[in-house]
Amino acid sequence: MAETTIRSLFWGSLVAFGGALVLLAVAGALALANGSLVKDGPDVTGIRETPFGWVMAGLAAVAVVVMLAAAVTQFVAWVGAVINTAGLKDKTWFIILLVTGPDDSPPVHARPAAHEAPPRNLRSRSA
Repeated sequence: MAETTIRSLFWGSLVAFGGALVLLAVAGALALANGSLVKDGPDVTGIRETPFGWVMAGLAAVAVVVMLAAAVTQFVAWVGAVINTAGLKDKTWFIILLVTGPDDSPPVHARPAAHEAPPRNLRSRSA
């Protein structure tokens, strides 16, 4: 998998997860403020069957689905990064990615490229 693809998946899924988290919080806060949630003391025991309550429940469900899709995409980006680093001569990044797992992996741009060009010998050039 190309490094740019991994980077796009990584950052795109982080943005999607953050947006879904905000959507979930806003839908929950609006449902709570509007009285769409039936409460018994500190516990929520049900939803008042109003159109607004169902819209907020639907938005919350969409937010959860987007969060799940973003988590799967994060895992795919991690697998791609592990596969790319497995081909390197130096196995340090491969071991780090494998041990730390998908949550603690450093950004893709911090890792060495999978196919680095050999260093140029600048002294052999004639001036």
